[in-house]
Amino acid sequence: MSLKPADVGIPILKALGKKATVLPGTLTKFLVYSLRTVPRWGKIRIMKLVMGGMTRHQRI
Repeated sequence: MSLKPADVGIPILKALGKKATVLPGTLTKFLVYSLRTVPRWGKIRIMKLVMGGMTRHQRI
């Protein structure tokens, strides 16, 4: 489900100097907007689960 480097880099380079924040990809936009209403402690817990899943192979 990850984006290719070109899918990330091109929108960022086009927005350079025009926008402060660029959110490439539909999944990124969904995650950012859905987490806006979650309190900080909830975001930390969610990100702990997400990042833990991404680094599981390094702990084995």
